[in-house]
Amino acid sequence: MAVFTGNEQVKIDMRILSLYELLRWEENGILKMDAPELRNLRWTPEGKSRLIEAALSGIPVQAIFLEAAKDGSMKIIDGAQRIKTFVSFFKDGFELVSQNPDWNGRRFSELSSIEQRKIEDFQLVVYVVHNDFEGEFRRQLFESLNLNRRSFSSQEIRNYQYGTMGIPFIRKLAEYNSFRQTISEKEVDFSALQHQELVLRFMSFYYKGFEEYSGNMKVFLDKTLQEYENYRCREAEFEPVFKNVFDAIAEIWGADAFLADEKKRRINLALYDVITYSFSGYEKECLLYHGEQIRQRMRQLLTEHAGFRSSVKGGSNTSIAKVRMRFELWLNEMDIILGESNV
Repeated sequence: MAVFTGNEQVKIDMRILSLYELLRWEENGILKMDAPELRNLRWTPEGKSRLIEAALSGIPVQAIFLEAAKDGSMKIIDGAQRIKTFVSFFKDGFELVSQNPDWNGRRFSELSSIEQRKIEDFQLVVYVVHNDFEGEFRRQLFESLNLNRRSFSSQEIRNYQYGTMGIPFIRKLAEYNSFRQTISEKEVDFSALQHQELVLRFMSFYYKGFEEYSGNMKVFLDKTLQEYENYRCREAEFEPVFKNVFDAIAEIWGADAFLADEKKRRINLALYDVITYSFSGYEKECLLYHGEQIRQRMRQLLTEHAGFRSSVKGGSNTSIAKVRMRFELWLNEMDIILGESNV
């Protein structure tokens, strides 16, 4: 079967795969379980148990979609939670929570040999996608498969669509300890990958400059990944800058970084953008030396400067005018405080 997306033909093969074969693929490294995937495994014990019970009862489950790589490996497009649940159960990763007393509390190794064989022989419909070079078909497929499921965040969709285009690097930086210290208690939804989107925001402004912002933040961030081959060579440059910036922010503000209103305890993305971008031009020692001045001046701007306050609060704070206003105002303040200082 072949479908078309843009100017590219995408070939799709349908296969019938037993769970035993699926496990062999995982053990032999054919199935890439560690690839940057869209969703974390969030099923409840009851939800995972229902899937295993379906296999035990011979009830069909939804088809799996995989993408074939040139090296013969398979990347999960849709079905990560189902695959991980089956693989985990094969390895005694959890016990069943079931109304059936013969199954309740049992792991795979504790089932009868007949029941184990039922699970091993259970068959999945698997669609294997070939030749999706730009990831456009993956995006369309994902959206169609999830029309009636929960809404996914922009970053979840980016991770799914762009694969290796900057996503592994972003995931790595998102685990940095100082970065986590500044965002962990401000309603950042880690399960929706909002922490990874924060890394992408800083990266995008750092690589392109705030002058390149065109008024649509989603488009601005998406374009960074679409054009990532132009930026891949700068990863070695950006990583120490990222760590330098968040080491300084963690020491100057700690858990109070990026708060426009300390009572609400919610990260303000506009402040996040201007602080991270402005800090990228200075060494940590210099920033820490002037840390109290920086903290006090930011507080003054938020309480006394109507223009700055309106540019980071309220609606339409992503308009070109407001974005440029807050960047220019804060960069000027940083220049006054630090100037040419290197200490």
